[in-house]
Amino acid sequence: MPPPPASYVRYERQGSKRQDVVHSVQCFLMQFSTKLGKRLGKAQSSEGDTDRKLSVAKPVDGKLDISGWGLYSLEGLLPSTRVEALYCRGNGLKSLHGMPILPKLHILDASANCLTDLAGLNTAPLRMMFLAANNIADVSSIPTIPTLEVCAVVCD
Repeated sequence: MPPPPASYVRYERQGSKRQDVVHSVQCFLMQFSTKLGKRLGKAQSSEGDTDRKLSVAKPVDGKLDISGWGLYSLEGLLPSTRVEALYCRGNGLKSLHGMPILPKLHILDASANCLTDLAGLNTAPLRMMFLAANNIADVSSIPTIPTLEVCAVVCD
């Protein structure tokens, strides 16, 4: 397997389990899902699909999956003490601004979006964060998350 490009960042806190990321396959799948999600999102919005509003998104077993909804913002997502995992991959998110306080959030998967920075990431006790296939230039704030054990960031 060829070495990952310079834009590949992997951060692990001492004592966390090692997890391997296959960069080329993951990037291909993320880019494909982003393009497909955008096409589906345009088709849904042109048909007037109003069922997918963030204010009605409900967690199931502590997981909230809003992947591929064609979102550009997390504004409107209601605060919840039940959300332990938030999956919002394959949208058009430009930032995490508007993300509500989720005090039990341990897993965030915001892969395959259009994120450019990590501003707006609240003080959730994240243990795992996946941000592959974004355009994040500055990852210096990642080590400041005290509970973070695993983070995968792969930039285009």
